[in-house]
Amino acid sequence: MALRSHDRSTRPLYISVGHRMSLEAAVRLTCCCCRFRIPEPVRQHFVERGGESTRPRLVPDRTRW
Repeated sequence: MALRSHDRSTRPLYISVGHRMSLEAAVRLTCCCCRFRIPEPVRQHFVERGGESTRPRLVPDRTRW
């Protein structure tokens, strides 16, 4: 099932049944947890880093050494 997280959302979230969970329960759980498109733990990590990208760098950051 495809679910739009917000009315203005253009990219749907795809939800499927899981182990001992019906589609209706999965949709309800997703709606309750879905404040943003990305998962909350990933979003919190991004917020804690001050918006810094989490992608690996091709050139090492020597200021951390």
